[in-house]
Amino acid sequence: MSTASLCSSSLLLLGSLLLWGCTACSPSSPAATSAGDRAAAPPGDGEGADPTCGLPGGPRRGLLVAGSGANLALVRHIAERFVAHHPQIPVEVPPSIGTSGAVRAVLDGVVDIGLTSRRLKAAERSAGLLEIPLARVAVVVALAARRSEPAPEAIEPELLCAVLNGEERRWPDGRPIIPLLREPGDSSNEVLRAGLPCFAAALEQAYASRRWRICITDQEMELALAQTQGSIGFSDQGTLALGPARAWARALRLGTLAPGGAAVRAGSYPLTKDLGFITLGPPTGAAAAFIRFAGSPAARDLFGTGGYVPLSEAAPGGAWQPADLPGGGSSAADGAWAPLPALPGEE
Repeated sequence: MSTASLCSSSLLLLGSLLLWGCTACSPSSPAATSAGDRAAAPPGDGEGADPTCGLPGGPRRGLLVAGSGANLALVRHIAERFVAHHPQIPVEVPPSIGTSGAVRAVLDGVVDIGLTSRRLKAAERSAGLLEIPLARVAVVVALAARRSEPAPEAIEPELLCAVLNGEERRWPDGRPIIPLLREPGDSSNEVLRAGLPCFAAALEQAYASRRWRICITDQEMELALAQTQGSIGFSDQGTLALGPARAWARALRLGTLAPGGAAVRAGSYPLTKDLGFITLGPPTGAAAAFIRFAGSPAARDLFGTGGYVPLSEAAPGGAWQPADLPGGGSSAADGAWAPLPALPGEE
């Protein structure tokens, strides 16, 4: 398939997913809002949004897995493989409802498995939610440029902050830079705030300028990047590698920091977020089988392709420990989560 065909089909797929999950739920109808509309937008991570918005209605058969948009590219691929192994268990992975949307949806029994891109808060754990580690992934600055076209490969942190605060609008070679923002409180924003000294103040100035588009979900950011060649936005390496955006966006180095699975595993790329599953109490039946499958050799190559690092292999200093796993057991050497019970007849 040609690059143009891939880009066209990816755009059609992404557009249809956005129409399904975002049009009725978004605080405004466009896929991305202006900074001037941010007061009307839901706070970061879906706070205040209806957790059922964008989810399929009516009776369902099989598993419904929903939550943070950062998980979707990986989890949708895992779901395809799981269904190939277990055709009797359909799995539906709808568009993003955010981590906080996942928390409320799991507590309300609306979804079977929630997807998170942050650790649970103490109050969420005390409500009975169990978090199960999935992967660590690099938070990146994404550039909208087809891979066949020459384009910058890196952006200095100082230039990134100067673009956000309005002091600079061009690359060193004179080409314009158009920043695309995520909503306040987004998990990628929080990682960059913590990792880049100039980022927090520059981002606040970007919001105050009311100049740049604000994307409410990871998928809206993907579509905005596709629509605005030469733009930069905030995403994660896995979404760019496994999602539709692979046809039109690439991850930039941040100065000398190069994102990648090896760098994340070694701890030399510190701008990362942790992805996980949540369930109401220990998972059982089909939910347990799906979660265990995600950590099994059958899904392992997806982690490498997407630049994800299973949290059992992540560098010390923030990795979830075996005690976080159901039953308090240790991770198997191949990354499978042994404490989860098997389905009848499952190998």
